[in-house]
Amino acid sequence: MAEGDPIAFRSGALTLEGLLTVPEAAAGATVLCHPHPLYGGNMHNDVVVALEQGYLRAGFATLRFNFRGVGRSDGGYEGGVGEVGDVAAAAAEIAKRTGLGNLHLGGYSFGAMMVARAAAELAPQRVVLVAPPLAFGGLEALARCTCPKLFIGGDRDSYCPAVELGSAVAALPEPKRVVVVPGADHFFAGYESNIAAAVL
Repeated sequence: MAEGDPIAFRSGALTLEGLLTVPEAAAGATVLCHPHPLYGGNMHNDVVVALEQGYLRAGFATLRFNFRGVGRSDGGYEGGVGEVGDVAAAAAEIAKRTGLGNLHLGGYSFGAMMVARAAAELAPQRVVLVAPPLAFGGLEALARCTCPKLFIGGDRDSYCPAVELGSAVAALPEPKRVVVVPGADHFFAGYESNIAAAVL
């Protein structure tokens, strides 16, 4: 599928860059969040693109964007505090530009943790978290999130071990589902199609 349309939008005093794709008769709107800004994460990451492909095939509009300090986005890394605000700003932007409800949030690694934190405020219809790095924090932010939750992990991921992911998800309210991709580590190289399929 074609690359989305470049857009710019505000997150507080900052301007962020994103790519917006809106299929005809879209069923809803999805904001997609990339991995850690300090370790090369950006909106062009292959896992983020795989999430997007799954959502586009399901007929959803998508907005993937660069967190503050990444690419052409203003500002700098704020330890996950300002970045949660960036998720909220992206959600407001896709709603404004498309007029669509049925908000979904998807994220990979650091982006998954930002989705978890933003979900309490934004009350999305669904969240998809790929490889949340449990070595650096839990999923307690989703403790009151009663929307459907999909978690995708690899069985060779040292940052998000499948057993630990299962235990963390077990403590969360229904509905929820865990998909473990055999052979995949934290980076999912060669397994991107499994992510798109899980979203579908």
